[in-house]
Amino acid sequence: NKKKNKPSNFRDLISIFWVLPEMSHMFQGGAELRRNFLDLMISSINKSYKKTLSEYKKYKSERLQILKKNYVSKNEDWLDVIERKMSEKGIIICDARRVFLNELNKSFRKIDDQIPFLTLKLNGKIDLILETKTAIYAEEILFNTLKMNRTKDALTGRTNFSADKSDLLVFEKYSNKQANLFSTGEQKIIVISIIFAYLDMLEKKERKILFLLDDIFSYLDLRFINQIINKLRELELQTWVTDVRAD
Repeated sequence: NKKKNKPSNFRDLISIFWVLPEMSHMFQGGAELRRNFLDLMISSINKSYKKTLSEYKKYKSERLQILKKNYVSKNEDWLDVIERKMSEKGIIICDARRVFLNELNKSFRKIDDQIPFLTLKLNGKIDLILETKTAIYAEEILFNTLKMNRTKDALTGRTNFSADKSDLLVFEKYSNKQANLFSTGEQKIIVISIIFAYLDMLEKKERKILFLLDDIFSYLDLRFINQIINKLRELELQTWVTDVRAD
């Protein structure tokens, strides 16, 4: 309507999910790569999640700056406020991850003899508490632990107990074998299995998503690539494919 829109307005209308080459090795690397993969999936269908994650990290950084400068005695009340905010946002993050994984675990189906059924879990203390306790109870645990850890965090220069630092654990459903124990080739198939389950979830969502498949031809079997592309076509999702090979 001839009105200038902010970039944030565009982000509210559409999301982007990309499959990158390093994702095929995420079970060999650190927990951050697996968390980023999970957070990217959640953010693409939950527009408030990314904002909550950003707010949590902002409060965490502000708290750590106060602790590093030994300003605790002058900022007791403000630290209480920050840690309460961190606890509130942290529980929202943990619960969003938990709800998403519960839905994703129900979306695995038989596609190919080589693609396994999987179970995905989180291993964080707060994640485990939320399995049996209320969000209010978990929030108080997080708040009290942050307060108790002020001296420790000040000395180490980092947040030793944080709601956003869970690791994503992936298991073959029937053998309960963890993904990092499979061969490199099998791990790539496990990533494909997760992506297929995620695509099935998208069928139930109304949110528009752009898919970017970055150089997937270099590390995935052509059969799996075709299955992914056919599924994206079936869902009528706009997809961009990049490839470094000339053929």
